[in-house]
Amino acid sequence: MEVRVWGYLKEYAENKEEILKAVEEVFESGQLILGDKVRLFEKSYAAYCGVNYGIGVDNGTNAIILALHSLGIGEGDEVITVANTAIPTVSAIVTAGAIPVFVDIDPETYLMDISKIEAAITSKTRCILPVHLYGQCVDMDPLIEIACRYHLYIIEDCAQAQGALYKGKMAGCLSNVSTTSFYPTKVLGAYGDGGMILTNDEEINKKLRRLRFYGAERTYYALEHGYNSRLDEVQAAILLTKLPRMEGYVNRRNEIAQLYDEMLQGTGLVLPRKLDYNRHSYYLYVVRHPSRDIIISKLKERQIFLNVSYPWPIHTMKAYSYLGYKDGDLPETELAAKEIFSLPMYPTLTNEEIIYVCEQMQEIMRNLKQYDMNYAPIILFTYCRPRHTKQAVEALLENSEASGSDLIIYSDGPKNEKAIDGVSDTRKYIRTISGFKSIQIIERPKNFGLANSIIDGVTSVINKHGRAIVVEDDLIVSRFFLKYMNEALEIYENTLEVISIHGYMYPVTEILPESFFIKNADCWGWATWKRGWKLFNADSKALLQEIETKKLCKKFDFNDCYPYVAMLKDQISGKVDSWAIRWYASALVNNKLTLYPGRSLVFQNGMDGEGGTHCGEDTNYTVEISETPIQLRKLKAKENKRARRAIANYFVTLLPIRRKEKKRKRFWNFIFIR
Repeated sequence: MEVRVWGYLKEYAENKEEILKAVEEVFESGQLILGDKVRLFEKSYAAYCGVNYGIGVDNGTNAIILALHSLGIGEGDEVITVANTAIPTVSAIVTAGAIPVFVDIDPETYLMDISKIEAAITSKTRCILPVHLYGQCVDMDPLIEIACRYHLYIIEDCAQAQGALYKGKMAGCLSNVSTTSFYPTKVLGAYGDGGMILTNDEEINKKLRRLRFYGAERTYYALEHGYNSRLDEVQAAILLTKLPRMEGYVNRRNEIAQLYDEMLQGTGLVLPRKLDYNRHSYYLYVVRHPSRDIIISKLKERQIFLNVSYPWPIHTMKAYSYLGYKDGDLPETELAAKEIFSLPMYPTLTNEEIIYVCEQMQEIMRNLKQYDMNYAPIILFTYCRPRHTKQAVEALLENSEASGSDLIIYSDGPKNEKAIDGVSDTRKYIRTISGFKSIQIIERPKNFGLANSIIDGVTSVINKHGRAIVVEDDLIVSRFFLKYMNEALEIYENTLEVISIHGYMYPVTEILPESFFIKNADCWGWATWKRGWKLFNADSKALLQEIETKKLCKKFDFNDCYPYVAMLKDQISGKVDSWAIRWYASALVNNKLTLYPGRSLVFQNGMDGEGGTHCGEDTNYTVEISETPIQLRKLKAKENKRARRAIANYFVTLLPIRRKEKKRKRFWNFIFIR
């Protein structure tokens, strides 16, 4: 049985005839924009919420933007809200020219912690924007009291709380202005985008109607600067067919929540807390557990697909780093983001499907201890660059899987007097690291060199744990790196044709699949199993002989686009000491594949000319780290010829560089010696 997290198309199937009839009426009327359907829906939805005026707009984001503008909130004004919300809430504040100010959440309800608000108020504060999250209202009475005392506006974000009641009053009627979204997944969802602003204030109503229509009250004449932000007539017609069913939708969602409550009690999951004075509309049924990612992966194996709202607090996102927040500023928000997830929730979900989800969840929770140690250990190799090491560790800690992963650090000893201080400072730093499941530090008393250190360290760890993820001190990984590595290790564990997983992807110009295989191995953020590393051959001469015998030289060199054969010969002659070239060759002669991401999850930070033993500056391998996760699915174990050509084409662009012997040697030494 397959159970999806959203099921809005099942609602459409049940009411298809009525919906199509409503759409046809729009087409036949000839009124496609701001016609009778929009006016009727505005009036009907406002009445349902107990508000005088409803202003239909094109989406929930613009609803917030226009609401802010209608209150005169803009450039330099501060708006207090939460970081545990959808991006549009904050995006709208910023787009309006205002500054979002975040307060932490109540860890039991995930709603705005009212006790934190007064401390966040400054002379620039103009508005409080509570988010009624997951189907439940923020405690509005004390919030209204604070807003009145400090002469602040309140805008309710009701996108997730349609049909919710606060002390008998409908969400959306408790403030100066409120907004909602009719995105298809919502309790009342359209079949496209749509939104609405609600208010009891006649002047605000008039202003909003102008703002959504270019600032005009009549065609072709603007009274003020405005926008094109109108609810579509077709979507209004669809919503009118669904609005009479709202109470039924909410009641069914509560029935589903009750069944979840009964069947999941005692499993170890933290179940939703419903405030006594609220009617929860259960837009989402949000549960919580520290082993969230493992639970989700196990449910996915059983064809049960879940959602995380939201895995990354907004104050930690790159887009909003300019606001100056740092990790730890909102501890409850940040912890919740690592642990919460939502189960399937929609009115057409059958009891059979709910029971199946619960039974599978019960089994997973019973066996959780068995699953919970399943993250591969991370091996970090360091030398004498403390700044690079710190950056590498901080990047790893951005991964939600870090807290459940063992970190094993190999610190190489100094090669010469110049390296003593760097090694010492690096070791001082690594002794301060926390945030991983466990940390083990191996300090080499003497210099092993990168090659020997990696060969020895990987062999030791992988023989003990069966798999490992390998990074070096000059690699900055994406916050999705560990997720990708662990998922891929799990998916391809028994696919004998696959020798390793790789996290870096070259800056090719072609658009590649999410992931793909090529016959090669690589060294910038990689992982393998004991069975894969067992194929590693340290004997360079034997590897070269086998490559030549099997006529693989051209293949190894990417059709003469990169001098891997020459590098292997340099290893034999003693010009370099490289574990990596032997790893590549070992994969090739054994006809094994490596999985690559279509977008790089690793940035090579060591070519900055700072502290590297054999390297200067080089930007030819610079990439943008992917800001979105790689969506893995099990691929057929077959080389992707198009991807291989793309990499070969990129290597061709490096030919002029490699023709310069000095630069060529520098790069090889950087990659393989250090």
